[in-house]
Amino acid sequence: CAKCYPKVRLSSAQHTLVHNGSHILFDPTINRSDQPCALCMRPFIICKFELTKTEATGTVRQIDWSRSNCMNRLQFKMSVAKKSTKQSPCTNHLLPCPLQCGRNIWTYNLDAHYRYPPHNLVSLDNIPRVYQLAEGEFELMEQVYADRQNVPQRRNLKKKNTQTPLLISAAHRA
Repeated sequence: CAKCYPKVRLSSAQHTLVHNGSHILFDPTINRSDQPCALCMRPFIICKFELTKTEATGTVRQIDWSRSNCMNRLQFKMSVAKKSTKQSPCTNHLLPCPLQCGRNIWTYNLDAHYRYPPHNLVSLDNIPRVYQLAEGEFELMEQVYADRQNVPQRRNLKKKNTQTPLLISAAHRA
């Protein structure tokens, strides 16, 4: 993670979404008007995403990387990213702008997206709520942010040979 010091190694797409989501929600150095990308934390004007849909249902399935330009091309399932669990509390995922501006927005950035161009809304009272945090998600994500430097160390599963080899004298060899 480029925002953390010392650096935090992000091991999977879901771990990256959770970790970066905690920055978006709680890091005071993040400019919310930048609407940071959940994969690389760069501003939305740099990272653009196109989504693929299934032909049968027309529902969004995944990022179309051939038409998207984020430098952190992580593969993840949108259906998994939408669900909050204790181990992976973040529900930040892409969805088409509900106000139909043609952009795909990370859900943690929806309020900022409404308040800045192209919408420039002063009040969000008349905006239908298409997304809200899952129950307990805010508290769990706050804990993720507080513990962001406490990444478990990988265990070395190879057994080390700590015994010294037995020395056999030439007289005892057959």
